[in-house]
Amino acid sequence: MGLDRGLRDIGVEEPTIAPEVTASQDLRHPLDLAAPTDVSSAAPSAAPMISTEVSTAVLRRCTALATRARADLLTSTHHDASDELVALLATMEGWEPTALVDPDPTMTVLAAAALQDLAARLPEGASGDLAARAASVTAMLLEVMDRRPVVARA
Repeated sequence: MGLDRGLRDIGVEEPTIAPEVTASQDLRHPLDLAAPTDVSSAAPSAAPMISTEVSTAVLRRCTALATRARADLLTSTHHDASDELVALLATMEGWEPTALVDPDPTMTVLAAAALQDLAARLPEGASGDLAARAASVTAMLLEVMDRRPVVARA
């Protein structure tokens, strides 16, 4: 099973929006969940809720891209995964930890670990955008994990 499949490849088309979201906010593709369409009419606490299905698919994609980007670091010319990852992280930076509806704990941990591993291996002078976005999203994922501790069983 490929971990880097696109959201549409697994049948995720529209996010599940909680009833608290105002009618003025449109339903967009899961990767466009960073901000409501009409920011002026939305209350600060009325951020779109991100369903388990959407967050799991995005976290899976983040994990796969971070792993591929780390492998791309070994080559000097091939950085497609890094470019894709920067775009995905830009979207995830807009997520509020409280907007994630029951995120998959395993995927949350794996995505955070993959981003930390990538950040630790970025060479000096690497894309500052990638490093900054990875740090920002990792901090958000750690906050998600703090809200709901992960219990691992062997």
